[in-house]
Amino acid sequence: MPKLNQVLSTAFTKLGLDLSNESVKTIIGNESLSNIEVSDDVSNYLSQDFYTRDAAAQNLEIRSKIKAEILNGEDARQNELFSKFELPDDIKSSILSEKNTLKRYSLIADKIAELTELKHKSTGNDKNVLNQEIAKLNKQIVDIKSQYENEINNERFARKQDRINWELDSIYNQFDYALPVDKSISVTAAKAIMNKIASEKGIIFETTDNGIKIKTKEGTDYFDNNQPVNPSDFIKRSLIENKLLKTAPDNQQAQQMQASSRQEYNRNQPSMKSFDAAVNDLMQKNPF
Repeated sequence: MPKLNQVLSTAFTKLGLDLSNESVKTIIGNESLSNIEVSDDVSNYLSQDFYTRDAAAQNLEIRSKIKAEILNGEDARQNELFSKFELPDDIKSSILSEKNTLKRYSLIADKIAELTELKHKSTGNDKNVLNQEIAKLNKQIVDIKSQYENEINNERFARKQDRINWELDSIYNQFDYALPVDKSISVTAAKAIMNKIASEKGIIFETTDNGIKIKTKEGTDYFDNNQPVNPSDFIKRSLIENKLLKTAPDNQQAQQMQASSRQEYNRNQPSMKSFDAAVNDLMQKNPF
């Protein structure tokens, strides 16, 4: 039977996570997980029923389920239009024979316009009233389509932001902070500083197949000295510059500390020599 860390590695890969990410490496590299065996049923479930975004997009069963859930709401709205404008059953059947849900709106508009025109011809109402009804219906159709598209776009944006936040959290949590407070507070402070720096530099974090990258607000890759910038290195360098991370003394600091110790030693030399002289004098006066 496979080990738990092997099963998790396969699952993380299918989820599109970067196996070189520090947080992911910590989980997979945990020795205790390599000693836990996973049943073949569980292993096969994770291997067969986990999908990458690309694989899920190509899976007909998944696509059909998602499409049905989205379009169920549109079907309900169309039924409301059928009832509101009292469309006969034969016209409803004709419209519903169109498989494309969004195309049905055009058919509904056409049929309602035809029936409304016939109604006004028989009653002799002014043609302007008919045009107003048609314009009102067309506006309703445009509003419904716009609402549907906004809901889809908002959902996509939310999933994208979740991915970016997860990647950034894994970067922030790997650092050794200098603040004498709980690490969660240091992480919150680090995020606030990086948001300010990103705003000043006009940069954003975008998702990639292997994690995240830095881009300008215009959508181009961000370069520093004609070199692409790694997000983790950029964040670490920025936090060091703002004194949020612990750092080892550089060569200049080490030399200064060594010189200070040498000066302290030299200052103590006269007193040590006086002590040695006093001891020698005592030994001469009182030989053993």
